[in-house]
Amino acid sequence: NDAAAVAGGAGGDGDGGGRHNAVYAVGAIAPGDALAVIPKAWCLTPSNSSISLVVPMDDLDDLEDAALVLAVMYERAMGEKSPWYPYFSILPSSEDLPCLWTDDKAEAWLEGTDVLSRIENDEPAMRYDHERIMETCRAHESSLRHFFPDKKAPAKVPADDDDDDDDDDDETRSTKSAKSDDVDDEEGNGPRLVERRDGPAGYNAFLSAASIVASRAFHVDDEQGQGLVPIADLFNHAGGGREHVHFTGGKEPTPGLGYLTKIDPPVDARDPRAPPSGATPPPATYEEGNTDPGVNEIAGLRSTRDVDGVLTIDAVRAAAAGDELFNTFGDHGNALLLHKYGFCEWDNLRGGVMIPREVLIGVLGEDVLDDAEDALDDHDYDSDADSE
Repeated sequence: NDAAAVAGGAGGDGDGGGRHNAVYAVGAIAPGDALAVIPKAWCLTPSNSSISLVVPMDDLDDLEDAALVLAVMYERAMGEKSPWYPYFSILPSSEDLPCLWTDDKAEAWLEGTDVLSRIENDEPAMRYDHERIMETCRAHESSLRHFFPDKKAPAKVPADDDDDDDDDDDETRSTKSAKSDDVDDEEGNGPRLVERRDGPAGYNAFLSAASIVASRAFHVDDEQGQGLVPIADLFNHAGGGREHVHFTGGKEPTPGLGYLTKIDPPVDARDPRAPPSGATPPPATYEEGNTDPGVNEIAGLRSTRDVDGVLTIDAVRAAAAGDELFNTFGDHGNALLLHKYGFCEWDNLRGGVMIPREVLIGVLGEDVLDDAEDALDDHDYDSDADSE
């Protein structure tokens, strides 16, 4: 829609400027105006990503939410050969989520809040997801040339040797956790082995991709699942009913997935539209022995896959020229917003104080607390979201 335009920080991978982009009204906008129509074929999902040509969909499905993180890692490893290169060029290299902060920063900013305990719980889950991704990649290492140019995945390394030369002050909580866990394996047979941190398939690349997925992914539909949706993620968040746009049909999709948030219901498409045509079509599905495709082959991927339909972004509130146009990720307190998306709202009226369970037991007694928790469970109370 010509009445809306993108403005903000220039640049993307490498300098973080892309995270400051926003959508503004350049003319009058009325409720019901269609601001954007996004073909689903433009959305980056595991099933239409470059990785799906060299890894069977059954294997990607086994990875569940982590499959989208793998897809992002591989598109980034492809660089300019990726059909999504222009999209990634305007994104930050990673989102500034607390799970990626250094210990000093996390403790200075988060001490006394429940966000600190939340990110400590994230770390083992993220390490586990990366290990699952690497198991899948090793099974197809000879085809993943953008990860492994020599057709061989790097071997694991002892936990205490994982990038020992790095400056500890610059390490994130997640990478420190990977190194500081017990260094001996459970059977006492020597050092515990972990995946490497460096390289396009390493743990650092995983953390970067996971932060993008966790803060930006939308539920495209039941068939495609989670995906990155160009244009949709340009709209910043405003809670408290102050948003200007919604997705047409279904419940508003909330960015985020996996260990950092819940998956929302799918969005209904409106006025199905054929995906854009491409170049030389590659195989429509994975074929055993298929070599890693080149850029011309991948350009035809989205035109050979049956990815029909569109997502639409419609105005739900009037805006005047110069107003920033906001989406909403839901009405949440700042603890949840910071943990899952990496930002807070100055004027956020939602929130609360997390009281440790042991304190409640000391005040109320364990029997009373157990009864209260059972009552909340009976009402499907979501302690992560509803308490915000």
